[in-house]
Amino acid sequence: MAINIGLDIGGTKIEIIALDSKSGKELYRQRVNTPDNYPDFLSAVTRLVTEAETALQSTGSVGISIPGIVNFDKTFSKAPANLPFLRLDFAQEVEKILNREIRMENDARCFALSEAIDGAAKGYETAYCIIIGTGVGGSLVVNRKIIRGANNIAGEWGHLPLPFATESELSVQCGCGRMGCIETQVSGKYLLKQYNDCTDKPAPSVGAINQLADKGDRLAQSVMNNFYQHLAAALLNIVVIVDPDVIVVGGGCSRVEGIYTKVPALIENLWKRGKMNLNIKKAMHGDSSGVRGAAWLWKEKL
Repeated sequence: MAINIGLDIGGTKIEIIALDSKSGKELYRQRVNTPDNYPDFLSAVTRLVTEAETALQSTGSVGISIPGIVNFDKTFSKAPANLPFLRLDFAQEVEKILNREIRMENDARCFALSEAIDGAAKGYETAYCIIIGTGVGGSLVVNRKIIRGANNIAGEWGHLPLPFATESELSVQCGCGRMGCIETQVSGKYLLKQYNDCTDKPAPSVGAINQLADKGDRLAQSVMNNFYQHLAAALLNIVVIVDPDVIVVGGGCSRVEGIYTKVPALIENLWKRGKMNLNIKKAMHGDSSGVRGAAWLWKEKL
């Protein structure tokens, strides 16, 4: 039996999945907490692969989804913030232990590949896939191939300057250190801050703010309307430059229905040059897109 194994690595958990190479059917899944030191972390990653292959009595290809920017040679220029102990040659060490080549990519790109191969973007030639959660990420896939670019940064829109921004919005510092990034107005982290800084009844999540807006809470409505406007402005640049067949949205904020019902009209209004063909869809695989995309790194058209 031919299998594709994927691992999704984060600061709090490591998840592994094994898919049937032909059908994409899930054959195996397991999740463990992420160790807080490198030796235990490396051991956990390789042990999960061995356990999956033992359970399925089959050896498979291995792909890894991980936060941060992964270089072309599968090294890091800098360890991801939520994995500060990670060694820059981590992938090479995994290959040595497993005695095979692996593939490794940024988590946003794995998400995009998953949705392009057998998710919400299946069958579309060009798909721009975005993650809106604590932060903001993005990736472009054309004909089931991740577009990486000459500097391996293609699709990373979250830290571009926020378009149509006011002076006060451009003065908000982003976690990357710069001021006025798209992420400062579109991410879940900053949406919560915008609401909770202005009330003595803080909301626990973006979903809660959205529910309050639906019930007529004026502060919540203002925060959500700003979110829609800024998201539309940020996506307009992508639409004009790339003009994708579909835009797929993942991450915690993807559950906000206004992204699909309100944002397309706002993009068209900002464009002011006639009707646009806009197709914005919710990710099909949700939280599983990262780990599935890691498995599908070996199905990417290279």
